[in-house]
Amino acid sequence: MRPRSNVALFSNVYLRNASQLSADDRFQKQVRGRVALKHLLAAVAPGSTLEAAARRYLEPWQRAELDWQVRCIGCGAFPLGTTRCNGTSVFEFRCPLGVCPQARAHRLVRLDFDVVSRFARQVIAPTHVAALQSLLNDGRIVPTPGYVRDGHADLRPYPARMSWTDYYVLTDADIEAEMIRRLGGVLR
Repeated sequence: MRPRSNVALFSNVYLRNASQLSADDRFQKQVRGRVALKHLLAAVAPGSTLEAAARRYLEPWQRAELDWQVRCIGCGAFPLGTTRCNGTSVFEFRCPLGVCPQARAHRLVRLDFDVVSRFARQVIAPTHVAALQSLLNDGRIVPTPGYVRDGHADLRPYPARMSWTDYYVLTDADIEAEMIRRLGGVLR
């Protein structure tokens, strides 16, 4: 039996088609590295803010690179990066020297107060923040692009700690949709 390699090779050469850069989605998805991503966004969205252009044109892992491809003061490495786990891309905090502490992302999540209140009662959580954190710690939330929020909802900010993958992939609406799904409700 021949030994199998655990190394995969990827090409860093991509031939662009003759269309405009802003229309070449396949090429845009190939761009890696903070400097290259900034150049790409300046070319496809001149006059736009960096954040608005990144949300429109970049994949979640590219937004992660744009935000976090800064060297760590402690070890000098790039501590946050994309790794493959079970066939999907995952953002992980990693230190090659093993000296930097593991970090989690912090963000304010704006959710419908009524939905969070019902969810907190169902999971018997002492506070709304604890209910939200229990949902995020469970880690089985998937993006729900078809979910439309109620335009008259009482949206309130809740502090949350989450994995870097959830930080870049999930929107506030995705988290709210998961709460409604677990309440047994029908998504709008």
